[in-house]
This record gives sequence, C-alpha cells and structure tokens, in this order.
Amino acid sequence: MSQSEYAGRGLASLSTTPALVGKDLVCASNADGIIHFWNLSDGSKVREINTGVPYLGGVAVSDGVVYAADMSGTVRAFSAT
Repeated sequence: MSQSEYAGRGLASLSTTPALVGKDLVCASNADGIIHFWNLSDGSKVREINTGVPYLGGVAVSDGVVYAADMSGTVRAFSAT
C-alpha cells in the first residue's frame, strides 16, 4: 500500500461519498486504497478491491463500471460485479 498522511493501517473511515451501483449495491473509494462495495438493503459488505493507492475523491459509475481517480491523478476503472 502507498503510504501518505491519508493512508495507514487500520484506517476505518471513508473519506468519500458512496455511489449507487445498480439497484442493490453501493460503493465508495477510501484513503486506505480500497474500493468498498456494500449491499444497499442491509449494509453488509459485499467485496472490496485493494488497489494500494489512496483516494480522496468519490467514484463515478457508468454501465457497471466504477471509476476512481487516485491521488496521483490516475483514473482507474473497476467492474462493479
């Protein structure tokens, strides 16, 4: 994982706004370098993608693809499923 003042072991808070992905899925990027996905109906974590780079901006969603810009300005794309 990339180290910065925004990323660290055990970081549990999300620094971005969640986005709706389809009907039952919500996702958000985080300063810990992880894209998190939750079930909208019960809040349970569905999965996570550990990218190793911190995010301070929210994600954008289009046609089942989640886009997130990391702190270096690189825009990354991830499948929402």
